[in-house]
Amino acid sequence: MSPTTASLRFDFDTLVRKKLGERVSGDAVVAVEHRDGLFVAVVDGLGHGPPAAVVAERAKAFLADAAAPDVGRVLQRLHEHLRGTIGAVASVAFLHAATGDVLVAGVGNISVRIFGSASTRFTPDAGVVGQRVRSIRELHARVVVGDVLVMHTDGVSERFELKDYPRLLGHGPADITRSLVRRFGKDHDDAGCVAVKVRQ
Repeated sequence: MSPTTASLRFDFDTLVRKKLGERVSGDAVVAVEHRDGLFVAVVDGLGHGPPAAVVAERAKAFLADAAAPDVGRVLQRLHEHLRGTIGAVASVAFLHAATGDVLVAGVGNISVRIFGSASTRFTPDAGVVGQRVRSIRELHARVVVGDVLVMHTDGVSERFELKDYPRLLGHGPADITRSLVRRFGKDHDDAGCVAVKVRQ
């Protein structure tokens, strides 16, 4: 076990903001502490308003209960759970405390990025959870102390880079989620975001 990754801890924050003019958000974020690490997920119900919110809340409740390291299996089960609904796009990730390994599985346009020791951007599979999913792959990376994992819906622009937010690595998770949604969020869309900071 590497001394740089032994007994990692994960500080996190989640933020969901509804589309301007809407009463509810069609985005949902889940973060569940697990005996082996941290499970996080971001879901975007198709469309906006109450129909999207119903799907997002259904997905959130399922994921909060199904949180596990086997992210590919969790996402497949979510796909089955959402059959018959309008569907959603979703990404799930698990950060292992003992090793720093990060496993990610996603369907649709949820952005998953790691900033810090090495910049990593995950490319999810195409499809709609609950409607059409051709394949689910588990993608792998590794984090060390000081790294930040960010996941967000397309209500936050994914075009920002570290040079656009140079203080990201020095900020805590709550500052990161608020800054990302405030600075790069789109008023015409719901926005959901989670930030995880790795510490010893």
